[in-house]
Amino acid sequence: MISLTILPGCDGIFSRPPLERDFGTGYDILFNEPSTDDVDGRLTPFIDEDGVLRVIVRFVGGCVEHRFRPDYQLTDTSASVWLIHSSNGDTCGGENITEIAVELPPVVLDRETIFLIGPSGNEREIPRFDETTGESSPQP
Repeated sequence: MISLTILPGCDGIFSRPPLERDFGTGYDILFNEPSTDDVDGRLTPFIDEDGVLRVIVRFVGGCVEHRFRPDYQLTDTSASVWLIHSSNGDTCGGENITEIAVELPPVVLDRETIFLIGPSGNEREIPRFDETTGESSPQP
């Protein structure tokens, strides 16, 4: 077996190949849905003024708390973010649609462009909320 590791320049960031992405327990991201948290009618997903990713997800379960945490891959100018879903062993069969808020690390927020990758492989640039204009940029 041949193993290839590509080390980045001086910034110390390791970039994993896309085949190593783990999304955890199955879920879907619902794109272009209105925020359910009364955030001025913004469409999800977006990054709010506090650097929190707000996204609506659909998953099966509901008997125990489900958790979502971010993972990411970086380039010099962009970040690709995906969510790892833990169902905590939930065996209930109900469908849940809920808005979640996930803090993104500064190393992700420092990138010029941030993309969200869903478990089905769909990828979309995430708009950021601009406090000075009151709008998200770029527009979905």
